[in-house]
Amino acid sequence: MNGLIGGLRTAKDVALLTQSSFWTAISMGVKRAYCRTPEYRWPIDASFLKDRDTVWRHDEIPHPWLEAPRDALPGKALHIAWILGFQNHLEGFGRERILPKISPLMSQPVLEQCLRVPSWMWCFGGRNRAIARAAFSDDLPDIILNRRTKGSPDGFAIELFERNREQIRDLLCGGLLAEHQVIDPAAVEEATPPDQGMTNMRWNRLLMLADVEAWARSWSNRAQA
Repeated sequence: MNGLIGGLRTAKDVALLTQSSFWTAISMGVKRAYCRTPEYRWPIDASFLKDRDTVWRHDEIPHPWLEAPRDALPGKALHIAWILGFQNHLEGFGRERILPKISPLMSQPVLEQCLRVPSWMWCFGGRNRAIARAAFSDDLPDIILNRRTKGSPDGFAIELFERNREQIRDLLCGGLLAEHQVIDPAAVEEATPPDQGMTNMRWNRLLMLADVEAWARSWSNRAQA
């Protein structure tokens, strides 16, 4: 499905999937296709960092998988970038030293078949994973085949953050990241005022930084031991 008609159909599908307007999908698609090169730019979050000017730029962390050909579609470049990101789950924790790590969905024949699927088919009809749903249409109930939204663990993560707000704030403000001026303690304190609920996604970023702080302390404790 190429050309103007195909592009309009895809914009309609994206609008249905993201619950946005048709014209928003059109404008964002045109901006992405014609105002930027097709390669995927890995998002970098500099919030709560002490010196944001030292954050790596996209061109400072090159990777051959992120270098897309000139005629590549942005959606396909994104697809390959996501495959790159999954490598951390395959090789990032040394689990294969104990037991073999087998990921059938990441095998070469499956990946090659998935990469053959045009990006505009991913959300055909306003349904995410449209190809997979069609493949199992005889085995899945209609409520799964046609759903456009689903739950997420965000509610649990927010509850976890709220119950441990003070502990997380103290962990970050008095930890190694603050000591080595990686994060800005004042920004952390400002984002975690007492007796106020989180009104945006900053809790997610703070949990990520708390994870890094715990990781850094584990190595520091090992060195001291």
